[in-house]
Amino acid sequence: MVSGRSEDHRKQHNNLRQQMRTLRNLMKHLPGLPEGKLVVGTSRGIYYFSLDYPVETDTGRIDRLYQKMRDVTGGDERKEILQEICRLYTGEFLPALLGEEWAIVEGARYQSIYFSCVQELCGIFEKEEAYPELLALCNEAGRIYPYSQWNQMQIKYLIRQRRYEESVKAFEKTAEDLEDLYEGLGRHPLELTSSQEESRLPNGGRGQPYYCSYPSFVDIYRVISRIIERSQSQAALLLCTIAGEEPMVRGMERLKARLDQVLRSSDIYTRYSANQFVALLPETGAEDGRKVVERLRRRQMPEETLEVDVVFDLSYV
Repeated sequence: MVSGRSEDHRKQHNNLRQQMRTLRNLMKHLPGLPEGKLVVGTSRGIYYFSLDYPVETDTGRIDRLYQKMRDVTGGDERKEILQEICRLYTGEFLPALLGEEWAIVEGARYQSIYFSCVQELCGIFEKEEAYPELLALCNEAGRIYPYSQWNQMQIKYLIRQRRYEESVKAFEKTAEDLEDLYEGLGRHPLELTSSQEESRLPNGGRGQPYYCSYPSFVDIYRVISRIIERSQSQAALLLCTIAGEEPMVRGMERLKARLDQVLRSSDIYTRYSANQFVALLPETGAEDGRKVVERLRRRQMPEETLEVDVVFDLSYV
């Protein structure tokens, strides 16, 4: 089936027919296939495999392994499943279809599975002090997602092994990559993220928003902006700024805890500067945005005596 938003469907059909001819020619040379039989058939514009061959996709296997992992609480079997999922995941799901909403949703789900598996494997390798395996895992995750926490973890474990020269090189490479990213965005980071401020994985805490690094936030913002443009929906950007003379470190910790309690699990936020967080609130109009700000102002943190003076600024995408 040919799908898409292009008006030139004839061109799409021609491209598909050309791809099918190429596929048939390639399959002629595969061992084990019967000679003279059409392996890829067509009927009423639908292409199908004419022979009953078992076919397994990488995403299908990831789904089956992840489902199986839920019944395996620990031990070598769970570790092997985690390693297999990480091996199968090679990058974004169908990047050519980034503009399609269903592909974005599935891509986010597989990314979440991958991140959770990498995180759990890192913990297992760290307990076992299996640093070569841990570094290889972080290197691969950092290759797939170069502006993520995995580069930071790579540097951390190089230092633990006292491989100081390699850790300095890894740090310099990460700094260069981030500098190139910020130059591409037309801005520079207002501060370096604290080593104690680790990104929380998507759905890592039930009901909590997704906290991520600023580069990841920019990528998510771009994707959601495309969706909004196509669907005619709306989203809000919320800038939270600490004013006054409160101790900044503790004040930011308190503000972050407040955001975790009030924002939805579908919301995304990041640290924007030394005294600011910025949040993206999908499916949020002007009225809902004002209600979010009201809840943030009313919320009182338990067992806290420090009052934080916060200025909330709303804009809409």
